[in-house]
This record gives sequence, C-alpha cells and structure tokens, in this order.
Amino acid sequence: MTAANLCNRALVVNPSWVKAHASLHTALVAACGSRRLIALHAQLYEQSERYRGLAAHYETGRDIDHEHQQIVDMALARDADGLVNATLSHMRATTQSIVQAVKAKDAHV
Repeated sequence: MTAANLCNRALVVNPSWVKAHASLHTALVAACGSRRLIALHAQLYEQSERYRGLAAHYETGRDIDHEHQQIVDMALARDADGLVNATLSHMRATTQSIVQAVKAKDAHV
C-alpha cells in the first residue's frame, strides 16, 4: 500500500493505509528487545496520529513511499547511522508537513 492511498477525494483517511503505516513503524521498533522503548514508541505514535491525519489533507510534494523505503533499506542493511539519518529526515519532514497543515487550516478560519 502506498502513501497515495492515504486519503480519498472526500478527504477521508484510508484506515487500511493507517493500519499498514502503523505496522511498518511498529515492526521497525519491535526488534529492539526493549519493552519500555516499544511501549514509548506505541504511546508517541498514537499521540502523533491525530496530527498526521490532519496533515494528510494537504499536498506537500513529499515522496513518503521513498522515505519509508529508505528507512526499511537501512534497517535491513543494519546501517545504524543511515537508519538514524533516514528516520530523522522522515520525522522532520512529517513535522514540517503537520506545521504547514495547521498554518493552512488557521488561514482558512
């Protein structure tokens, strides 16, 4: 499933994509072996999901599928530095998308 499937024309978030996205990020953390880190990730992921849903309605020009593929490739290659860089880049881009979405929403109020 690709990020292009995130929303339909009616701006309804696709639950299948949301589930696949969560599964990807959960799988990446699951191998760490730390119950505390896994629980922290789950909590932070759940809290951030509401903002990600808002940002999904605004075009950012990002290639989210490519971002995810880079993260997976670095994880499978066991390239810790590459994985950290790809993950930070993905998180920063997501944060920027959320900020832009909130600003755009505020401009329309």
